[in-house]
Amino acid sequence: MSVYLLTWNPKHFSTGGDGSESGSLNYHEGEIVRWSCHSQQPKLGDTVYLIRVGVEPRGIVAKGIVSQESYLTDHWSDASKQKRYIDFKLESQRSSCERGLLPMMLLQGAMPDQKWSPQTSGIEIRNDYRETLSGLWESGEGTHSVEQFFNWYLENVFNPHDWYKGYVETCELANQIQNGKEITKEDVKKLWYDASNGIAGVGQGFMYKKEFESNWEYLKTLTSTILTQPTEDTYRKVTTDWKQVGSFKRVLWGVIHRVFAAAAPENYTSIVAPDYIKEVFSCLKLQYQIGVERQPTWLGDNTCLLEFTNKYLPKKIDSQARNILLWSLYEWKATNNNEDTDGHDLVRDNEVNYEVSQPMTNSIVKPLNQILYGPPGTGKTYHTIEASVKAAEPKFYHSLKIDTADGATREQRAQLQAKFQELSDSKRIRFITFHQSYGYEEFVEGLSAKSVDGQISYEVKSGIFKDICEQASRGIEQSNDPLEIAIENLKADLEEGSSLSLSTLRGKKFDVQYHGNTTFRAFPHETAHEDLGNGYPVSIDSIRKLYSGADTKEFYNPSYVKAILNYLITNYKLSKEPAAQPDSLKNFVLVIDEINRGNISKVFGELITLVEDSKRSGEGQTEAVEVVLPHSGEKFSVPKNLYIIGTMNTADRSLAMMDTALRRRFDFVEMMPNPSLLHGAVVKGIDLETLLKTLNERIEILYDREHTLGHAFFLPVKALLDEYKEEEAFAKLVSVFQNKVVPLLQEYFFEDWQKIRLVLGDNQREEQLQLIKTKQFKNNDLEGLFGKHHDINPYGEELILYSLKVFDGPVWRNTEVYRRMYVQPSKGGETVVDQGETSAEVN
Repeated sequence: MSVYLLTWNPKHFSTGGDGSESGSLNYHEGEIVRWSCHSQQPKLGDTVYLIRVGVEPRGIVAKGIVSQESYLTDHWSDASKQKRYIDFKLESQRSSCERGLLPMMLLQGAMPDQKWSPQTSGIEIRNDYRETLSGLWESGEGTHSVEQFFNWYLENVFNPHDWYKGYVETCELANQIQNGKEITKEDVKKLWYDASNGIAGVGQGFMYKKEFESNWEYLKTLTSTILTQPTEDTYRKVTTDWKQVGSFKRVLWGVIHRVFAAAAPENYTSIVAPDYIKEVFSCLKLQYQIGVERQPTWLGDNTCLLEFTNKYLPKKIDSQARNILLWSLYEWKATNNNEDTDGHDLVRDNEVNYEVSQPMTNSIVKPLNQILYGPPGTGKTYHTIEASVKAAEPKFYHSLKIDTADGATREQRAQLQAKFQELSDSKRIRFITFHQSYGYEEFVEGLSAKSVDGQISYEVKSGIFKDICEQASRGIEQSNDPLEIAIENLKADLEEGSSLSLSTLRGKKFDVQYHGNTTFRAFPHETAHEDLGNGYPVSIDSIRKLYSGADTKEFYNPSYVKAILNYLITNYKLSKEPAAQPDSLKNFVLVIDEINRGNISKVFGELITLVEDSKRSGEGQTEAVEVVLPHSGEKFSVPKNLYIIGTMNTADRSLAMMDTALRRRFDFVEMMPNPSLLHGAVVKGIDLETLLKTLNERIEILYDREHTLGHAFFLPVKALLDEYKEEEAFAKLVSVFQNKVVPLLQEYFFEDWQKIRLVLGDNQREEQLQLIKTKQFKNNDLEGLFGKHHDINPYGEELILYSLKVFDGPVWRNTEVYRRMYVQPSKGGETVVDQGETSAEVN
């Protein structure tokens, strides 16, 4: 049976009255409930979960079983309209955190690829998440929402070998000093100066080196004072004397709090920045309905925080683990509330300006435009993950310390994939594949036809390139962009069929609706709705551009655009002016797979000039170029923080045949087969490195180097060998030859079987060890088929027909076949090794 998600926004519906503040659902278990459901997919017996959206606390509040499939009836709030509903039998209901509401933070953490704030009811829960969701719902019965989250985080996210390990070590150092250890300069440096001291990270350069050197004796005294008496009086004295006794010009709150946290982890948490602890309080109060209140000091905040959360925290954990769990409230809150977190324990204080030094920036910057090219199976798409993360998050990539010669280890690769998925989910990395019919309309912008109630309308629809360029220009991902969040909230509020009454600046009233895609629809009150058809389109892109300061003369229906933007500012806590762009805009990446398969002129059009480094827009770009798009009439440029990474299969098209305009604007990174990656991989006496090297040298002589075989085809065989699964590895090798190598050779040599036999070495092996059968036709044989005077072989030569031996035949599973592809017998019966292999390597 399937599982679906029904949405409930208390602002729009409540059994206590439409839009009542109570946001209550006074249903009873076993009751049949009617609920709006845009999807017609839920069937009898399917499971539905009801999720509260739009108003905190967000999360799943009920579970039921479908008792009546989709039907059309009067809208619950307006009998003149029709709406689709389903009925479900309520199995369980938990409408508050105290009763066990399944919190949104937990849902997003445990099942990140599921959409948990859909605009309409009836989206399906992914198959691979159904069991997880059911388990979380059942285990959460009678358990407070925040306790559910803590338990899940401890079991699934908490890592005793990561932050926790350093945290315990620093607290142990503090304990040793409290028990009489002499304080060294290294101790002072670790507690006060180091960017990450185990308690919390404050970023390199938070305390200037000059400040530390001139104050380290004073800091040594403070260390002794704080570790001896980490009390309110000590805290007051330290913060009062900081500038007078020490020569500091700034009160470094986060640094001071770290030392108190190390001195008494049982009393003080690792949430050392005042703004961060404020967010944790907000999270507890709004998302978890826990009535915490801020205190005058950071110490007081910690006392209050521990007092209110103690009963929900797991009992058998130490102070450091408990404090990490409390920090997790900010970590997930930051994800939801658009704060920028980089790592589990990084602190950003208002007094700090984080910058990457110029030398470091230069060492990790990648070309703005690059194409990874090479034969099939050389890992081009595989390497786009690493290249994309390196471009989007250079500091993160640099922190992995990947060996450029050996490549990423398994652990590093896992971290790269996790970061790639995170950046893809936030749309800072976008992926597209070119093909022969792909064009400008899909890539940049085009006209899209839409039919509503039999009436056709056309609107400009942005393509992936235009979308990512506009978002990169703002320098922040959509999920963290206050304007995008406000727009998404308005879309959610305008459920299918719902409308909102607004007024233009001149006082003319109109209704606004959202029917999907990239426009809102405006219906002025002065005109009957039925006379307007689909209403007047209000482009969401126009709202974005107006907010960024564009001239209203560029837009259609500017009065409606202004009115909707004013509503967003007033009702969704959007600032009147866009937040100042960060000093360092976030990088965005567009990955174009199979870039050579598209018609570059047709896809890029006039924008091919704009991708050049010097023509990009942004601060310091003196030669930036801007064009006017043909459909929307909007001005457009490509920002300097957008990286374009393409992949190209040279077996499809030679580099020499590439579009000249593309070749001039992209750096080309060759990715050829690397047999050395298979070094030491020997399956049943077959040396994979030598095998691949031999096959490719034959191909280069018979064809060219652009049509060789990639090492990636054989890496799964090596992986099985690494797991000591030799039988499975050999079976995989057979599969590689049958399904990868031979079909590619057929394609490369256009069914020229004589050359294919030369590549596979069939001509050097006995008939029973050959993979390709040959059948000779003499003149008598031809006459039997065609009669006399057929003129097929006028010179009387023999004709040969070729065919592959059946895949389930024994020859394919004969290890000698593959070994003899590179090892040939001599006349004396001893083995002769091809391609430079030594006799010692054979034995």
